[in-house]
Amino acid sequence: KDEYLALPAAITTWLCHETEMKISQRNILKRGFTILEVMIAIFIFGLILTAIYSTWFGILKGTKSGTNAAAAVQRSRIAMRALEDAFLTMTMFNDNLKHYWFITEANRHFSGVSFVARLPGDYPGVDRYGDHIVRRITFTTQPSAEGNYELVMNQAPMLMNTNAPGVEAYSLVLAKGVSLFMLEYYDLQKGEW
Repeated sequence: KDEYLALPAAITTWLCHETEMKISQRNILKRGFTILEVMIAIFIFGLILTAIYSTWFGILKGTKSGTNAAAAVQRSRIAMRALEDAFLTMTMFNDNLKHYWFITEANRHFSGVSFVARLPGDYPGVDRYGDHIVRRITFTTQPSAEGNYELVMNQAPMLMNTNAPGVEAYSLVLAKGVSLFMLEYYDLQKGEW
């Protein structure tokens, strides 16, 4: 009788153990993610990274174009100030015209001018030649390496021989990407520009 009762207890134990294993296997399977859930999570993560990257790229691009625009405006201010200061301090003596001549050149879109000026102390490059503040100053447009034109200022002391070897006039690019540089002069005889 004890053997008969022991068999159902063994079977019961085995069945209980088998059932617990199936339940624990189901719980283990339910604890993980399906491949579809993982793929959706990766897709959402990729969308978020793309949005962050495009926003960051837009900020960098906007900053660069803003910096370039500010630099262009600053360069144009410096160029206008250099032109204004040079023209306001222009010097000419009729008794010695061979040194004080005023030369202009013009073509369709670009002009050039060369004259003598007594430059102010804060003028770009004025400290380069010491106390020689009376300079021949020239403004011209020249082709640049990028294929556009630049407004270039050259200056040297009036009596300096710039044709001698090793002696060069001070040169400064005042503006890049110049598309038009025209100088107009008023004709007193005709009464027009």
